[in-house]
Amino acid sequence: MYSSKSDLETRIGADTLVILTDDNNDGVADDAVVNAALLQASARIDAAFAARYTVPIEPAPAILSWLCVSIAVPMLYSHRREEIPKGHASLFEAAVDFLDAVRRGEIGIGISPKSLPESTTRDREKHFSGERIAEF
Repeated sequence: MYSSKSDLETRIGADTLVILTDDNNDGVADDAVVNAALLQASARIDAAFAARYTVPIEPAPAILSWLCVSIAVPMLYSHRREEIPKGHASLFEAAVDFLDAVRRGEIGIGISPKSLPESTTRDREKHFSGERIAEF
């Protein structure tokens, strides 16, 4: 996981975390709910980065913690079927935009991308060269 329970507490506060995750009504944030949200957010990050980076990314740059929390918080609100506050919704959208930009290669995350294999089509015979097309 790219983030932790304490990172969530820092973002939304310990009391809010309890409200969103206390499924057994014992007044304590349920670690299973917290971990599920963080694992899902981390999986979404890995899915976005897998084409460019070896995942999971270790050691993880700090931006991954921010992304993970920004994605996990709305999941926790959804877990309680609560409306996602606008500020958290905006951070989620920013995180998704960031993931998309990394996936497209427009920005990096501060580590070297994995090397990609050479194209397998570069040395192949062209089936439709200019001369062959002119034949039609």
